[in-house]
This record gives sequence, structure tokens and C-alpha cells, in this order.
Amino acid sequence: MTSKTIKSLVSLATIPLMLSGFTQFAFSEEQVEVYDENAVEDALRSMDPYVTIDERKFAEIHLKEARENEVSDQDIRIVIDYVAIINQIAGKYQKDPEGAEISNIDNKKFSKFFEKIKTNGGDKSREVQTNTHPDYEQTDTHACDVWGPHEQPPNTFSITYPTRVAAIDNLSSGYQLVADYASHNEGNDYADWIEAYGCADGVFRLQSIVFETNQGEWQFSEHHWPSEPNPEIFDYDWPVWWWGLYVIGWHH
Repeated sequence: MTSKTIKSLVSLATIPLMLSGFTQFAFSEEQVEVYDENAVEDALRSMDPYVTIDERKFAEIHLKEARENEVSDQDIRIVIDYVAIINQIAGKYQKDPEGAEISNIDNKKFSKFFEKIKTNGGDKSREVQTNTHPDYEQTDTHACDVWGPHEQPPNTFSITYPTRVAAIDNLSSGYQLVADYASHNEGNDYADWIEAYGCADGVFRLQSIVFETNQGEWQFSEHHWPSEPNPEIFDYDWPVWWWGLYVIGWHH
């Protein structure tokens, strides 16, 4: 893929994207292609050694190395698009960590991939590539089952309590208030960060939502194993560079 080809895929000023050795580009909002789920999986796997992510969760594609190792044009194009959305999300969060609205960013073009990993999982027969780029400092994806499936955990409800405070006081040990950027129930959304799917503490969570009943009493819902991907994506290390956008897709 030539520089001219890449420029034909992008417009000038919507989504920041970092390509090693290139200027920043941005994808046109008019691009509405929904990628095939298997094509996305192929692209993420083949490009794994050539994408890095920094502590602010901005991703960078090392395009020269990818081309030198004969990664296909299609895989490069898909990952350029995926990284552009990651960087849009990171940009919104860095601009306003408290009030960032990251769940409403358009990621429909990857919706088939998100659903596949959530409900059926990726191809477990394929070897997970280890990212050997010197800038890559993420955890080992061999131990953490990022390829799923990560099904919706079962949910139960507590007994009723006379007050909101009483309900909160009876949450299981370990539950903490969820950050506003990752919640649609601000102030009543709690989570217990856990180790699950072979991943480090915090990559997955159990959730509990405190709510008022129609009778004016208070209850809380509570997730159970196997847990769900943790949407507080700016507060823990991702097990693989594409994780944050998948988590948003999983929840929305």
C-alpha cells in the first residue's frame, strides 16, 4: 500500500491517528463499511507485532515494519481504522477525564467482530503472536484469554432495604464506585475488579447497580461469574493493544 493509497482512505480533521514515520491522518465520518468479523480477527492478529500503545492509551502503528514483513494491505487498512477510533476515545478522555463521553463514539464498523468475540470467541487453534517491538510494554497475551468468548454474566437481585445508604452498605466486600466515564448510573454503579479468564486483576469485573424500587425501597443487582470486561479502560493496563475498543463494543 503506497502513501497515496493510505491518503485516499482518510480525510483531514476528525480522528487522530499515529503512524510511525507518517503525518497524522483522520478517517472520514462518511465511511460506513462494516467489516467481516473474521477479517478483523485476522488483521488484529497479523498486526499485533506492529502496534504499540502508550500510558495514555494512544495507539501507534509501526507501518514500515508491517510492510517489511508483508502484512496484507487489507489487514493494514482495517487496523488503521481500528486505531483511529482508539485514538479518538483516548483524545476525548485526556481532554476531559471526568466528563468524557466515550460510549457514544461510532464503532459500528467493528460490531460483527465484537459480537463474535463476546458470544463465540476467536479461533483458539491459532497461535497468539507475541509483540516484539521495543516500544511494546503490554502484558503477555498468552496468559490472558482476550479471544473469549466473554458471555454476559448472570445477574441476581438483593433483598430490599429502607434507604440507599443501607443498600450500599450491604454490597459485597470489594465493590467500589465506578468512574463516571464508564457508567450510565453515576453514583449508583459499583464494581469489584477481579482476576478472570487468566487475566490480571482489573481487566474483568463484577458489577452491582443500586436502584430504587417502585415501592420506594432500595435494592442492588449483582453479577456473578464468569464476570465481564471492565469498562474503566483508562484505569488499568490492557492485556492487548486492541482491548479498550473491544470493551466499549462489548458493553454497547
